[in-house]
Amino acid sequence: MRKFSILIGIITIIFAVIGCKKEPEFEKIDFDWKIDVIESIGRNLNPNEKYEYWTLLRSTNGGHEHVDILHEEGKTENRSLIDLSYSQEGFIVRGHHATDAYYIMAVENGEVSKIKNTEDLKIFLSEIDTMEEALLLTTIRKFGIDYCDERGGSYRKTKDGFEFYLMKSNSTGSLVILESLKNTQYLVTVNNSGVVNSKSCGVYCQGKKECIDCG
Repeated sequence: MRKFSILIGIITIIFAVIGCKKEPEFEKIDFDWKIDVIESIGRNLNPNEKYEYWTLLRSTNGGHEHVDILHEEGKTENRSLIDLSYSQEGFIVRGHHATDAYYIMAVENGEVSKIKNTEDLKIFLSEIDTMEEALLLTTIRKFGIDYCDERGGSYRKTKDGFEFYLMKSNSTGSLVILESLKNTQYLVTVNNSGVVNSKSCGVYCQGKKECIDCG
């Protein structure tokens, strides 16, 4: 009887292990931090509709007004259809001494459309199926990436989207004494439809030594 009970116990454990799917671990967000993070994100945008041509643009008034092509896909001969004049309309507009606006221009059947707000962007992307697409939506919501500490810069794929550990800093948009610097961690979820939810996990670093001197 005792041997039978042990056998049943072993079988139960085996089925429990087989039936439990382990959640993937969070991975560090790994970009080339020497370039604009939006440029890195743009390299893996995957709109469901196959446009003849589309390009991710940054319009800036830093130094002088100009527009930079950060990424482009499709038939580059259609670039001539794109208006590259200075604009300050975009799904992300940010800056302190200079203002940068990020937007997308797309060409289909000779018609040009400008993707300049969040709803247009969601329509352009359709299903959110890459980490970069999800991260772009969190960036619009003003969450930052800590390139140094995974507690504020990591992600994992889930069954219906992506989860991130991102951050917000009390230095954003203002000058603070470095020793008063605080980074707050957020768990941010983005589902395949582009719905973003978040919750604060509290302050995870404070001061120059903890938050900046990460090398």
